Amino acid sequence: QMDAEETDHKHYMNYIRSLPINDNPELFGLHDNANITFAQNETFSLLSGLLQLQPKQSSGGGASREEVVERTARSILERVPKPIPLDPVAKKYWSDEIGPRTCAVLAPVGV
Repeated sequence: QMDAEETDHKHYMNYIRSLPINDNPELFGLHDNANITFAQNETFSLLSGLLQLQPKQSSGGGASREEVVERTARSILERVPKPIPLDPVAKKYWSDEIGPRTCAVLAPVGV
């Protein structure tokens, strides 16, 4: 929160910049998994928009619609981080007693 004395433009801007970029789903009464659903929907929307922007016919000697989509998809795929290898994570953190820490570490990597 801001102090009553900090009412100039600079202080307001600094306060606004200190706020998180993405709101926590709990603010809206949603489960944390809502972020996963949101990210999936954004991806589907992005790829759907990409397909809709492509011409229905190729014009002359340019690349076909499928080639343009494939080139764009490969470009996106090159920028996606590589998957986390599951075996080293499972070996390091697996325990016969599954507790909150084990779940928190292993669940995001799919173990």
